[in-house]
This record gives sequence, C-alpha cells and structure tokens, in this order.
Amino acid sequence: MKKALSILLAAATAVSVCGGLAACGGDDSTTITVWAPVKSIAGYKQVAADWKKAHSEYKDWTIKFSAHEESVVQTDLGNDMSNKGDIFFFPSDHLYKLVQKKAVAQLPQSYAEEVAGRDHEDVVEYAKNGEGKNPYAYPATYDNGYMLYYDKDLVGEKDIESLDTLQAAAKSKKLPFIWEYSNGYYSCSMFLAAGITFDYNADHTKYNTNVNSDEGKAVLKACYDYLNPDTNGNGTSPTLIVSDQADTKLPDGFGNKQIIAGVGGSWVWPQIKASVELGGRVAEDVIGVTVLPKFTYQLNGKDVTKNMYSLIGGKFCGVNAQKPKDKQKAAHSLASYLTGYEGQKVRFQTTNAGPSNKELAAEDEIKNNMVLQAFQAQKEFGYTQNDQPDAFWSANLLSKISTGDIGISDISKSISDWADLLIKSV
Repeated sequence: MKKALSILLAAATAVSVCGGLAACGGDDSTTITVWAPVKSIAGYKQVAADWKKAHSEYKDWTIKFSAHEESVVQTDLGNDMSNKGDIFFFPSDHLYKLVQKKAVAQLPQSYAEEVAGRDHEDVVEYAKNGEGKNPYAYPATYDNGYMLYYDKDLVGEKDIESLDTLQAAAKSKKLPFIWEYSNGYYSCSMFLAAGITFDYNADHTKYNTNVNSDEGKAVLKACYDYLNPDTNGNGTSPTLIVSDQADTKLPDGFGNKQIIAGVGGSWVWPQIKASVELGGRVAEDVIGVTVLPKFTYQLNGKDVTKNMYSLIGGKFCGVNAQKPKDKQKAAHSLASYLTGYEGQKVRFQTTNAGPSNKELAAEDEIKNNMVLQAFQAQKEFGYTQNDQPDAFWSANLLSKISTGDIGISDISKSISDWADLLIKSV
C-alpha cells in the first residue's frame, strides 16, 4: 500500500506530463491523448513521464490523460475516431468491433515481436482477432474473470463448495450470497459449465449457440430450482442467492458483515480490502477468495455436478488507426511503454490488476496474491470472452426466474426464444 501511495504522489508531481484531465498546452500534432480508467491514470502518468525521459525524440511532446472506463470506450469512440483519443484501453472482447470500425492500428512488426516475447501467449493470441497476423492491441492485463469471495468468519470451507451449501449457510446466518445474475456477464456461468457455447463464427456471418438444447434447458431448470420465488422465497427473505451490483455490494457488504459471500472480479478487491480494514481488521484474515462453487443440474434423469464457469479475458491498449502516421508512430511507442513491465506493475500496485507480462507474473508479489491465485485457478473453469450481441447481455432469463416472470412451464419456450434472438443477431 505504501509503495502504491508513493507512486501516486510521484505521479501527481510529475511535471513532464500534463497533470489535469483537460487540455493543457502543446501543439495538437505533438500531443498524445490517452483514454484510461480513472483509477489507473495517476500511475500511468508516472510511466508516461518515464517514457519521455527514455525517448528524447518526444521530450517536447505533451501527454494528456482523459478518464474513460474501458467498458464504454467502444461507445465513446463512435464512428468517427479522428478527433478522439490517440491511445485507449478496452476489454479484449471489444476488439472485433473496433477492428471492424478501423479504430485500432495493427502493431508494427517490431512491437509485435516485443509483445510476443513479453506477454502471455493466450492474451497475445486474443489480440490477433482470430487472424493469425500481428496483434491489433497491446496486452495490458490478464485478469478479466470472476471468482468467489467469502467471509471466513461466517462460512467455512465446506460451505463454499457448492451453491447448495452456500444457500444453506445463507439461510442459517440470515445473510445473502451475492451473485449478479441479472448481468449477462455473470448469468452465463452455469450454461458455460454445461458446455453451452456462445460464439460467432470466424467471420461473424453466423452465431453459433447450442443453448436451445437438452443441456441448456436442464441448466435453466436448475436455475429455477436455485432462484425461483416459489421454491426458495427469493425476494421475501435475505437468506438466499441475491442479484446485486457486485462492484458496490461486495465492499459494503463485507465491510459491514451484511453478506456471507459474493461473486466478483479481481478489480473489486482493493475496495473490499479498504472496506474491511476500516473496521481495524486485516482483510486477508477475514476474506477468502477461491474458484466459483459447484452446482447441480439433472440431465436424462441423472444429477450432473459442475463448477460454475467464468468468462476469461484481459484488457488491451490500442492505438487510434485514424490519426496521422507521425502521431501513430509516437502513440505506438507510448502504448508499448504503458503496457510494458513498469506500466503493468503500476497498474497492479494501484488496482490489483493481474499482469499479462510474463516477467512480472513470475514475481512473488504476484504469485502470492490470493486474488490473482484464485483467478489462475478459475481459468481451469473458464471460457474465453469473445464479442457478443446485445441479446446475450439483455436476456435476463435468470432475473425473470427470480421474480416469477418465468415459471417452470415456461422454461423450454423461454430458452428457445432466446436462442432465436441470438442467432438473428448476425
């Protein structure tokens, strides 16, 4: 924590990088605008200052940072990127659409070779957009996914093994287990575990999903058994599996001892840690993190038990392909620096982001980080996160089960209708 704070203070006083988020001098032809998540900006400013020192040819250039969360960059760029950020960070599953919009510049050969040598091969492969050519972006993290956080004071190791035991513990403690199943990012977990696929083919001309199958229907029936108000009283009792925003509910809930466990990503750990430590406890002594629990569905008259899956991906840094060549040349140099060893280390220290950088990932500080250990373990039960149509994110079948809008007799039709929407999304 002290190390991270020193980085933030150094970044705040760095005079060679534009300090604010608004425009700050410099000819536009020698100004690089970086769109980055707000919590990462302070650390990235210091790295950008170091880049200028290491590259004398850019010593008179101005670096300007603007807060844009990765999840909205694709929307913020719009269709005309010529006057938008020169460099921007985004999630790996947004790459296909950004390539189609000609928003991201393919890496020059020297940078492609550099990235291939320093970053995890999985993330480098994601960055190639399925083309087998040079990547279209610089890997910035390898930590997109979600795991199970739990309060060690309230539940034991046996309680966290399955949704069934977690639900029993929740009822016993009269406290909820948070799983944001109203969000497609999390609600696909059981379907993925049962072998359901959600993908376009290579050229995006067809959407391939087997969700309208015996397995898909069996999983939705299991969701009914876990979530439906008729069977579990969900909505009238706080003792069950509850959908709520993980990024806000988990820190507050753990800090106030109002939840027993929850599903969340690595990025929520700093907020959980801070919330717990406000109460004078060491967060690592109170909170555990592990792979997602098992669940059971019935197929052909037999019980099938699987670990819940997580979507798995990373964060990328792209260079705006619609900017002048000289600007792109400088932007590639800076983007590579921001996502190199030092850039990824700063991001880990300030936001607990898991690195894609192989050298950094091998260091004890990373290997011993319990949250990133859990992410690595969850990858065994992971599904590569790819581009998805709006119908994937907006289906909310599990929410409709929890409210009673989908009953037991509606399961087959509901999943068939969803499959039709997905297939027609092409």
